[in-house]
Order: sequence, then C-alpha cells, then structure tokens
Amino acid sequence: MAELLSNPSLYTDFNALAELRHRAIADKNKAVGEVAQQFEALMIQMMLKEMRNASPKSEFFDTEGMRVYQDLQDKQVSLEMAKRNTLGVAQFIEQQMARQGFIDDESTDVKLKNRLLSPKPEKTAGFALMQLKKQLTLPNTESVGFPLKLNREAGLVP
Repeated sequence: MAELLSNPSLYTDFNALAELRHRAIADKNKAVGEVAQQFEALMIQMMLKEMRNASPKSEFFDTEGMRVYQDLQDKQVSLEMAKRNTLGVAQFIEQQMARQGFIDDESTDVKLKNRLLSPKPEKTAGFALMQLKKQLTLPNTESVGFPLKLNREAGLVP
C-alpha cells in the first residue's frame, strides 16, 4: 500500500515525485523503472500536445476552459499510458541504462528479460504493427500479366 501511494499516479502529485527523487538518490537501482516511466509519461504528454496543436480548431470548442480541461486530461492519460507500457520507452531506457552500467543490480537484467519474454505480446505497440503488417501483405505480382492492347495510333507498336 505504501508503494502504491508513493508512486505518482496523478500528474499533480508533487510529493510522490519528491519521494521518487529521494529514492533515486538513495538507491538508483530501485528507482530507475519509475523514473523511466515518468519520462515516458512526459514524452507521451508532449506527443498528445503536439497532436492537438496540429489538428484543426473548432470555434465552438476552442475556449480557454476547454483547453485547460484537455491539458489536464492529456497529462493524466499520458501517465496511464506510461503505466501500461504502451510505447515501451520506459522499458527501453531501463534496458539501455543496464547495458551501459548505470545500474549495478543483476536483478534488473532478469526483470527486463522476463518483461521481454512475457506471454502478453498484444500489449506492445510492436505486436500491433506486426499484426497490421500481416494484414497488409501485397499479393505476388510476378505471376500477374499485363493484358494491355497496344495500337499503332498510340505509338506503342513498332
């Protein structure tokens, strides 16, 4: 229960972020996953903000109150997406830090291997792309002929 309360689950929970900072200073091996998750949430938040800026605005919904609400919603959605490891950025950061020697604990390598070998591939974006690739395979074009009729008027027949 204490771990649940100390993990920032709301973007406005600055006390939990301060606790995370102190845990990272005290023992960097234990806090790497949480810090990587917070970084992924920040990146997702920036992506959502830029997507909203790129979309056309409606004069009915482009009010200051609506912009504030969308900003609040985007920040919370980004935290939830990062918790679910939607993009896998946190996992990648954790793996790279382990490879470069920033993390001394061998259990991190075991944890990363277990995550990569988990039987839930449908939760990763890469799995969704692989499924889409299977659906969008092109037919073999080598056996298809071109039944074009050429005529002298078009200048295609000698």
